[in-house]
Amino acid sequence: MSLSKELTYARTCYKHLAGELGVAITRSFLSTGLVNNAIVQDKHCFSITTKGYRWCMSHAIAVHSDSKFDGICQVITKSCLDHSHREPHIAGELGRAILNFMLLNDYCECAPGRRVRVTAKGIQFLHCSLGIGWRNHFGGTEK
Repeated sequence: MSLSKELTYARTCYKHLAGELGVAITRSFLSTGLVNNAIVQDKHCFSITTKGYRWCMSHAIAVHSDSKFDGICQVITKSCLDHSHREPHIAGELGRAILNFMLLNDYCECAPGRRVRVTAKGIQFLHCSLGIGWRNHFGGTEK
């Protein structure tokens, strides 16, 4: 598989996950009610729900409730438009925390050129915890 196709599949974008992997995680977070779409100062972002905050805490994914929105204290995290899929993925504090969580738990590993490879352990986590069916599409075998 070419580098550009690998980057479309799973990569880092600044310090968060992007490509098909980042979009799949975002879709899962939205469909399960862990985050909601939000607009703050005319910019698209995500609001972490109470359910999402509890889910993050149960997985030791640190998020901080220090943002005000409509007078209610809640966690707001940035979104980033995925250039390969033309839809937003989770960025900002939550995006960094998810990537760190996945790396620390050996659910994924970074490869040269911003590529990300999901490990066998990560494939199981994505399926069991987020309902994401995942299969690596570039060279190497799952660890």
